[in-house]
Amino acid sequence: MSLDKFDSFESGRLYAWEGEIGQTLSTAIPKPESWIIRCYSAVPSTMDIAHALLPETSSEKPGLVIAQAQLKGRGRQGRSWDSPDEGFYGTYCFSSAEPLERFLCLPLVVGLVISETLADLDCSTFVKWPNDILSSNGKKLCGILIELVKSKTHNSFLVGIGLNLQGEPSSQSRATSVFSETGRRYSAPSIASILSPKLNEAFGTVAKDGFKPFKDLWLSKTKGLNDRFSVHIGNEIVNGFFRGVSDLGYLQLEVNGEIRELPSGELLIDRSN
Repeated sequence: MSLDKFDSFESGRLYAWEGEIGQTLSTAIPKPESWIIRCYSAVPSTMDIAHALLPETSSEKPGLVIAQAQLKGRGRQGRSWDSPDEGFYGTYCFSSAEPLERFLCLPLVVGLVISETLADLDCSTFVKWPNDILSSNGKKLCGILIELVKSKTHNSFLVGIGLNLQGEPSSQSRATSVFSETGRRYSAPSIASILSPKLNEAFGTVAKDGFKPFKDLWLSKTKGLNDRFSVHIGNEIVNGFFRGVSDLGYLQLEVNGEIRELPSGELLIDRSN
């Protein structure tokens, strides 16, 4: 998709949203970043619009695309994503020239940052490897999809987030929303204003130090340590006991008395071509 494709969305641009988010991010602490922000009333997928936005972004200039409605949202493993009314549907664009291996933990870190952000809103959640965010009673609040775009000089990451703010997907019986959990209503721009600087800061930490700075906190926010897990990796289902995560963010599963490490990096979908 080329940048001229944006023309078909201009009539649906939400300039008030862009101004609200931009004003907050311009005063972010510890330092403001020069963000590229696009907000729309409805798009097929924020991931596709963000992909077209990549040439305008850089490591010093992250991007964000948000839509009130997503008509063809995507989930993991090619599944469609049901986008109920009054949710946060956005894709972040982050870039770095650091080695790709350092970012294999990104699904875990993004999930952790969202969980911590929700905690600040009095919405208690826990994280389940690799990036599920569940309420205290095990209902799903948020979906995350990360796509990788390679170039000769750097890697770009499209971080798609679908967070149930008020509505809940009819297709998921075990779903909940921030409103159902807290009784409070939050808008997509208000969530973007809070979440964006936290994600950008976390991405910078991953680029510098990988998963290690996040490991202990992630383990404190998860459940099921030492429980039996079944993990779907590619065409294989691996059964074992959940023993923790490595410094790279790999799931450590005890299988037949031996620790097998399963990389979360398999969730980084390569759409460079």
